[in-house]
Amino acid sequence: PAASQPRGATPLPDRSARRWLVPATLGGLGLIAVGGIAVVAIIATALLSPRTTPASNTSAAAAATATLPLAAVTAASPEVTAAAATLPAATGPAPPAATETLPTSQEPSATLAPGAATIASTDGMTQLYVPAGEFGMGSGLGPPDQRPLHTIYLDALWIDRTEVTNAMYALCVSASACSPPLETRSITRASYYGDPGFADYPVLFVNWHQAKAYCEWAGQRLPTEAEWEKAARGVDERPYPWGSDLPTIFRLNYAPSGKGDTVAIGLYPSNASPYGALDMAGNASEWVADYYDPNYYAVSPAENPTGPAQTGCPEGECRVLRGGSWNSQDHEVTTTARLFYGPNDSRDAFSVRCAQTP
Repeated sequence: PAASQPRGATPLPDRSARRWLVPATLGGLGLIAVGGIAVVAIIATALLSPRTTPASNTSAAAAATATLPLAAVTAASPEVTAAAATLPAATGPAPPAATETLPTSQEPSATLAPGAATIASTDGMTQLYVPAGEFGMGSGLGPPDQRPLHTIYLDALWIDRTEVTNAMYALCVSASACSPPLETRSITRASYYGDPGFADYPVLFVNWHQAKAYCEWAGQRLPTEAEWEKAARGVDERPYPWGSDLPTIFRLNYAPSGKGDTVAIGLYPSNASPYGALDMAGNASEWVADYYDPNYYAVSPAENPTGPAQTGCPEGECRVLRGGSWNSQDHEVTTTARLFYGPNDSRDAFSVRCAQTP
């Protein structure tokens, strides 16, 4: 309680009223005596009357206490808690329950935020959440097999944050669920897969069948071409995972970088996609689930496309790879660029990134 007198309490009498006046007559003395008795009565009444806080102040204090969030109450110091215990009880109706006073826009939501992360239990890969919704797939100005730009609706998915590493792939081989890469080297290194120095580099020399087997062992699957593209470009039709700025050697590992081989995963954080996925441009190309057909975009379904029912390659079956690699040029590391090879092809720039249905 404040030390000063509360507003609205009965005022104390002015002590200057106690001064004695020298009367000139006996009648004056009688009047002073009567006045003195009245002053004593007023003082006694003021001192004996209980001092109460006005109802308006009590209601305001009670309302303020009732609206404190639980976290604020539980975090209060002992001094604050002791002071709160001295507050008078609320005299009005009980305050509404917290859920009744919470605005609809602030109610807790079970929806995951774009880019929310989780850790896969099988291989330890970080997976990122891509929410359901529409996005623009393809390009209106690119090569014929990237046209037309068309709107696609996709269900939500999880996408691997990076390409699968040598160490992760070795877990699948140890579990007898994957066959070893066709080669244990890279383009410039005689020892690559199985070498501890390159454990966190993308696995290479895996074909489409091996990529598919790995994702299934990890409890996931290969992403569709549409899922890969949305994870790479988001919903604003950006030409590169990071936006519209042209590629540079400081943002990704591609041919102009001059490295001539892969680098460790996640070495370029500035090339993150809108959901936080890394290296979706450069370093190593990634298999997706779809058959390749150069004309598929013109007839693609508008909801959850899974690719053509059969290959569109005249020379035989072929599947799609996305994202470019260490030996790609600018136009090959866009979010819309498509590469295709036979499912049994295994090269020094082919890797894998998995997806999962929530």
